[in-house]
Amino acid sequence: MIPQLKEPIHKGHRQRMLAKLAEHGPRVFDTYELLEMILYYVIPQKDTNPIAKRLLAAFGSLDGVLRAEREELEKIEGIGKRSAEFISALGKFTYVHTAKEREELSVFADFTKTGEYLVDALKDESEYSIVLLLLDTNMNLISRREIYRLDLSSGGAKPSAFVDAALESGASIAIIAHSHPHGPLFPSEGDMQSTSLIGASLERLGIHLLESYIISGERYVGYMRNLSRTFSRLGSRIQNPAVLNFLKTKEAAQND
Repeated sequence: MIPQLKEPIHKGHRQRMLAKLAEHGPRVFDTYELLEMILYYVIPQKDTNPIAKRLLAAFGSLDGVLRAEREELEKIEGIGKRSAEFISALGKFTYVHTAKEREELSVFADFTKTGEYLVDALKDESEYSIVLLLLDTNMNLISRREIYRLDLSSGGAKPSAFVDAALESGASIAIIAHSHPHGPLFPSEGDMQSTSLIGASLERLGIHLLESYIISGERYVGYMRNLSRTFSRLGSRIQNPAVLNFLKTKEAAQND
């Protein structure tokens, strides 16, 4: 039975979300939306969207929320004892029954697979488009945002838009992709300057810009190697298997 939300402004929202989930599966949702729907079953009369966002901001990822101790969950506004017990129990159940899956690295922990994902997302763009992937520390996708419909090198892509999106999502890692619908498949000086500025702005907040891709048709290139050595030292600064795997697969792809 679908839980009811007794607030007129959200009338029908839960039904629409769950119907969309039934039709398309979880891949079409942002992480906070999946957590929002999980909370439907334990918080029947509140808007769970802001609660889900607060949980992700506090614990960094869906995994982090499900692994959190009940006492820590109860510190989050909107989460009571019953909700905390439900999330904790769900987390324990999930981790017992998906141990093998948890050992597998995210698609986004691989430079080539991430490039292929972005090609699929942007290959049909006829206009310039800038997309931001927001990820947790294990390179799991939290959210994909279209930030601008303009050329990254135009000077119109302000770092504040990227920073705001990253902070709202609670992300630890960011990846930028922008389309060059008519080529070329290499960065301009403006592309590099804009990316460097955005990366520095994110870095000051502890959010690491791991890569910037150019997408042109079925082809892609990542060009962070052309920027500050700050980014090339990420491997020694983030000792995380998923991040290290991304860097290793990038090196392997460039050596092919």
